Amino acid sequence: MTAEAPVRGLRRIDLLTDDPADAARFWSDLLGWVVLSPVGPEVACWVGERQVATCRRPDEGEQPGWHVVFGSGGGPRRQRRSLAGPVGVVADYDSGRVQHGPWAPAPRTGEPCWVELRVARGGPDAHASDGFWAGALGWEVQAGGADGSLEPYAVYRLGERAVTGRMVPEPQQRELLDSGWMCYFSVADAGAAAHRCAELGGQVVVAPVTAPIGRVCVVADPDGAVCTLLERPPGWGGTLHARDATTIGVR
Repeated sequence: MTAEAPVRGLRRIDLLTDDPADAARFWSDLLGWVVLSPVGPEVACWVGERQVATCRRPDEGEQPGWHVVFGSGGGPRRQRRSLAGPVGVVADYDSGRVQHGPWAPAPRTGEPCWVELRVARGGPDAHASDGFWAGALGWEVQAGGADGSLEPYAVYRLGERAVTGRMVPEPQQRELLDSGWMCYFSVADAGAAAHRCAELGGQVVVAPVTAPIGRVCVVADPDGAVCTLLERPPGWGGTLHARDATTIGVR
């Protein structure tokens, strides 16, 4: 499937979980989301006028965890399709309004501020993923490695703007997320957010550290859903929005 129009960012990031209400409580306490009353099995979570996430039970064949929903910004007819890329990585495409990304306003506390495709080291997975996602969603692939290569980083761009990136994690990072989308959320203070995560019963997987993309920590909720928290990003992609492609990723 090729999108009708190039994908410009995210509609939202869904959390697939067996207990949507409990998950929504955890992440709203941590990230300041406003949680609306459930509509059927789904719980909608917002920051201001923009929807951040939907917490819902997995459909048949879906895996628990974060699930990205890309958007193109609208068209004459609304589309919603599921994409299945190499190494079992999936995402949804929705032609509706883009809420988060390089064309949206700067991310506020609690909003998505970057997403990064992670693929396992070894084999053709990285280049196969680059070809699939860039081709399906209308992006160009830019080398992200310091030596000008596509290893271990690449940036997926639309024109001059970085929409997302791809990373091959170091062996010591594979337990965080081997293959799939690493989702980043904006926080005011990474240290305070890590402390609050532990108070709420979550896990601080990587303590706050300064990385090329900004000051980050990696956390998980009590059910094991892992994401990265990025402190006060100046724009979509943190420091990436103002620097070259070598800045992406938590190394």
